Amino acid sequence: MARTMETGESSNSNSSSQPSTSIDGKNRSSVPNQASHPENEMNILWTVNSNGIFTLLEGNSISELDIDIKQFIGHSVFDLFKSVPSIIDAIHRGFAGERVYTSIELVGLRWDLNCYPLRDNNSNVSGLVGVARAMALPDRPSIKREKILSLQNALKISLTIPDMLEIIQNEMVELLQPAGLIIATATNWGLIVESSHGIWETYNGMTLSPINVHDPIRIYPQSQVPDVLKNKGEFWITGFPLVTREKNIGSLWVAFDDPISESNVQLLLSICDIVAEALKRGKQFEQTQLRLQQLAVLHDIDSAILGNASLITIFDIALSHLMEQLNVHAAAVLLLNSSSGRLECVHGQGIQSLDFYKTSLLLEECLSGQFSIHNRSIDIFNVFECQKTCKRADFLINRGFMVCYGVPLTIQGEIIGVIEIFNQQILDLGKSRVAFLEIIATKIAKAIINTGLFADLFGSQINLPVTDQNNLEGLSHALNLQDKETEAHSQRAAKMTVLIAKSMGIQENRLERIQRGSLLHDIGKMGVPETIINKPGPLSEDEWEVVRRHPVYAYNLIKPVSYLQSSIDIPYCHHEKWDGTGYPQGLKGEQIPIAARIFAVTDVWDALRSNRPYRSAWTANQARNYILQQSGKHFDPQVVEKFFELALDKTN
Repeated sequence: MARTMETGESSNSNSSSQPSTSIDGKNRSSVPNQASHPENEMNILWTVNSNGIFTLLEGNSISELDIDIKQFIGHSVFDLFKSVPSIIDAIHRGFAGERVYTSIELVGLRWDLNCYPLRDNNSNVSGLVGVARAMALPDRPSIKREKILSLQNALKISLTIPDMLEIIQNEMVELLQPAGLIIATATNWGLIVESSHGIWETYNGMTLSPINVHDPIRIYPQSQVPDVLKNKGEFWITGFPLVTREKNIGSLWVAFDDPISESNVQLLLSICDIVAEALKRGKQFEQTQLRLQQLAVLHDIDSAILGNASLITIFDIALSHLMEQLNVHAAAVLLLNSSSGRLECVHGQGIQSLDFYKTSLLLEECLSGQFSIHNRSIDIFNVFECQKTCKRADFLINRGFMVCYGVPLTIQGEIIGVIEIFNQQILDLGKSRVAFLEIIATKIAKAIINTGLFADLFGSQINLPVTDQNNLEGLSHALNLQDKETEAHSQRAAKMTVLIAKSMGIQENRLERIQRGSLLHDIGKMGVPETIINKPGPLSEDEWEVVRRHPVYAYNLIKPVSYLQSSIDIPYCHHEKWDGTGYPQGLKGEQIPIAARIFAVTDVWDALRSNRPYRSAWTANQARNYILQQSGKHFDPQVVEKFFELALDKTN
């Protein structure tokens, strides 16, 4: 729970209206990576009296805003900025006696706000004095600035890579009118073209050579332009790396009929930063979807094993899921015959030939056998490399296969076989898919043990547990990596939630579903940019709108996974409030599922007691008082009563 609305910030941020100030009525985000200009700096000294009325406003102006700041003297800060929660919050904190430092985004500017309480002879706060410092955007044609903002805002609410690529391409074509455009993502094999336009419109799916530049750069040198991009005639081609946190995740290539202008270079640099961050978020979202699908797959395999299904049935389920999840053309299980020392194919899918299933290979005959001898966790080899020694090679090549991936099946460190997957083009599996393949191998080895096939050699009581709970906690951990401050939050809140649910008489068979939902409660945050989740200062209203969508993102992620549908209440409803002012549905009272009502209390309690990028942890007394104050407003009173009855506020 990186940014749940757990304090007074929540009631203000629920409003969807724009700020009603005389400035411009908008609360826009500034364009990232814009160089500031000292002559456009704005410094304002201001004071308000005990009623929040401006009594002094002095400072230099920014010509771009065309605003006379003195017109606000005599007006209440609470009226002028009533739709800007971060400003109202800063003023309230000042009147509470705090010295406040915060950053806000307003009228297209980034403001550093300092606020100090003024005290009378009795040490009571009689007003506030503060300094607001802002930097204006550099001069740039307004249409280009608006297009960048449009691109940035559109990408904020997009979750999938295809949607993002369509938005990026449409906006860039309209803005720059290029002769050609390519967006490529980095893989172990090179750059894969994900989106193409103009002279390169047929290049989708093409693999470009990897870039051999090691030092951090913003623009690729001309020597690094792939030859295949030059084959369309005489154009001016420029390439930009897509980088997030010094990691190159892809490239953007643009072709123009004329030499590219310096202003367009600067524009493209800004666009690249926005695109890189969006694509990184899209990849994280895809990985989350993949993990959920894989969790359901592992559950299916476990169910087959526990149901004493035949070994062939288990192989069939595992291989069909492997082919679907990894998007490969064929898969097979080869077991080692201990008496002959040969790998023999016992089951396969995707290759329609009996000859393949007659495979019997000495370990030294092919690379698959050689790698299994060394017990490496996973290996990939080119089918063509096997031609000299492996009698399968020509058979595979004639059917269009190029590569084979192999992972060993082991029991107590001893090789008993190999899982192989085959594909007709080079495929970058990535770490999560490799890990999934290894887990499947572990489960198949467990199934073989359960059949007693290797009991005479290794014994029948070997335990290789890879349970659904392990997988859920692993997924929860992976999700929390995006939010560094809350890595253990899900586990703590889940434990408290189950304790309360059990104490309230909820049936035992529902507790497991509640625990799953607790662990996955913030899975929707995968749809929220990391820059928003870990932002140290207050969020703008636009950013809050993005945050408030994460329960819907969670619903869309979990709903297609039948195994997890019964655990959807908490991820979807944990921000609903007892008085009906929550989101996303505005449910009230017992309309809110009981699991979500319980979790709401433990979620907020643990969040308040933890450090966040935007505030320090509250004391136990502060958090306890807040929970009690919100009973009947945010929280179900019965749940609050049970929370304190179980003394969960005393736990560490």
